Amino acid sequence: MDNPRTLAPLTKRRSKKAKKQAQRRLMAPLNRTTEPKPLDSETLHPLIDLSYWSDYVEVRRDAAAAFVALSITEKNLEVMSKAGCLGALLSLMGVDGKVSDPDCRRDAAVALEKLCKLDDIKARLLSAPNGFNTVLQVSKGGQGGAVLPSRLLSVKRSLT
Repeated sequence: MDNPRTLAPLTKRRSKKAKKQAQRRLMAPLNRTTEPKPLDSETLHPLIDLSYWSDYVEVRRDAAAAFVALSITEKNLEVMSKAGCLGALLSLMGVDGKVSDPDCRRDAAVALEKLCKLDDIKARLLSAPNGFNTVLQVSKGGQGGAVLPSRLLSVKRSLT
């Protein structure tokens, strides 16, 4: 049988000075910045590729949610516009004929609504052949029924 002394943890008693130092270290504020790192268009390319080419609903749903999270910050909208997120969002909405999940379509509509604050996105969406009409057709019918007409109507109002 083992000796009880060998089973006890090998801890040394801390001195009062060491305890105070540890306590100060734990109570000190963290030196972290809450400012997010700036977004680069090269960073978005894998997400855009997943939006276009993935056949998995879960991946497309996560990509749409990521676009919504990125579109919250005003600084990211310009980078998203230059990176080509408009086509990816339209693909997530099911414009390209792929089956789209209602959650995915909703998130893509939310991100598209936020992107439509930019004039170049408005111009690209209106200049595309049947651009906005296609988005409205996808939202009204097809796979999954009407998704978020109020979101798309706010996009339409911002376009006119």
